[in-house]
Amino acid sequence: GMEILTILTILTVDLIWAVWLSGCQAGPGVPAGQICAQQESRIGTPNAGIDPFLGGDSGLSWNQVPFTGNPSRRFIKTPRPPTAHISLGLIHTEFHKHKVLLRFQRMLPSDGPCALTRQCRARTEGPESPAPLAGESEAIMQPRADRGWYWWLWWLSRYPLCLLRFAWVLINNMYCIPVHFFYLGLASPLLLIRPALYWRMERIFYEWLLCMVSCWTGSAGYRVLESGDRLDDLGDQAFVFMPNHQSTADVPLCMTLFAARPKFCQHVMWIMDKVFKFTNFGWVAWMHCDFFILAGKAHRDRSLVELKSHLTEAFVQQDRRYLVLFPEGGFLRKRKQVSQAFAKKNDLPHLNHCTLPRTGALEVVLDVLGPNSSQKSANNGVNLVPRDGEPPCRCLTKLVDVTIAYPDGMPLDLLNIAFGNRPACTTHVHYRVFDVHDIPLDPDGRKTWMYQVYADKERLLSTFYQTGVFPYDLVNPQGQPPKELVHDGRRFLFLHTFYITSTYFMLIWVLIPLYYMCI
Repeated sequence: GMEILTILTILTVDLIWAVWLSGCQAGPGVPAGQICAQQESRIGTPNAGIDPFLGGDSGLSWNQVPFTGNPSRRFIKTPRPPTAHISLGLIHTEFHKHKVLLRFQRMLPSDGPCALTRQCRARTEGPESPAPLAGESEAIMQPRADRGWYWWLWWLSRYPLCLLRFAWVLINNMYCIPVHFFYLGLASPLLLIRPALYWRMERIFYEWLLCMVSCWTGSAGYRVLESGDRLDDLGDQAFVFMPNHQSTADVPLCMTLFAARPKFCQHVMWIMDKVFKFTNFGWVAWMHCDFFILAGKAHRDRSLVELKSHLTEAFVQQDRRYLVLFPEGGFLRKRKQVSQAFAKKNDLPHLNHCTLPRTGALEVVLDVLGPNSSQKSANNGVNLVPRDGEPPCRCLTKLVDVTIAYPDGMPLDLLNIAFGNRPACTTHVHYRVFDVHDIPLDPDGRKTWMYQVYADKERLLSTFYQTGVFPYDLVNPQGQPPKELVHDGRRFLFLHTFYITSTYFMLIWVLIPLYYMCI
């Protein structure tokens, strides 16, 4: 206990010391020459790279680029003294990363102030966002052997909070998912008597679980801004929801988008990789009749045939309205090189921030659920008439292209959401709504149309990463400006109370009595 108290005391003193020594105030665009003059006057000695706190050569020089805003204006923080700011800059960076991103580069003490001046001038002049310098480390949070003991203590102090949050997410899964299956098991006799009532209950519980996922992202400080066309204007129209795919955080992010709209989650169907079937959400998705596609060329034709059958049996019969499809077929980091090689070979657009879409699944979806699907299905012997007691099916009328843009081009992942180890940030989501009748009917025309959509997506992402401001009206002049996605905290409170109470009664009145009966 005394050791922990000592560590916490040292961390508190170091934090206060860092803030006091740094004396940093964000200045509105100080000219580069003035900045370098300030640095020369403050450094003034060849041993400016010597860090008295770390001992010897700290190996760190400082340069800064703004996190958001106009890249032509550089927000510079003037340290006091510079060596103290160099040694304590990591602590200061973590608590202010939503304002400024510090990048550290190794610099020899013999380089003196001139080298730092040159770097300072190079990183503050010019309208474009500066590229990383040679040897620059982007992973500023990665521990290194040449850092001092106080830095290690601060770095390790972040773990208890992350572990506590991960424990909360894990416990949240443990008291939500069993209750979900428990209530559906109790209601299973309704499948023989009133199946429509059973599936209505299943949709409600499914929506509540997706709200729990949105609570994870919101509680970690990961905000979402929506721009472009408004999903709320579509009403009850059926549409395909097509986001770009960058990381494992894309699915929780989409759930967050759906959960903010009442009853939206109840009518969603996902098309996802079969590997997700063996996760906790995969069990819930299987109960919800989502489709799991098997990736790979060897299974592509068979998967498309199964998708066609599944759409007629599940999407139509169970009143689904919104179909989530990732056209890229995989994460950006995995498909980027293959996509660029294919584009170069076939004279297609060269994409850096997304990959060329695969159109096989979309063609099946439009053939089965498009405007002409009823006549085609009748000719193929497929029944699109819903079961007794179910509402009439809806043909797809819209296609929603979704552009997800993470800050600095560094996507979140599922571990970031679970641990909350990444500082709070804002993700931009841009919508473009197309009428299904405007999409070409022939397969080649659809491919060309989709390639153009993703070329526009590349322009949006490229402009956003260069300027830090999402260009919501770049492709569509009528696009709406960004608006923050807001969730109702009272709903989260009700759902947590409901699941915790249900877990208590499930244990006390069902599981524990069954356990004693068995033994």
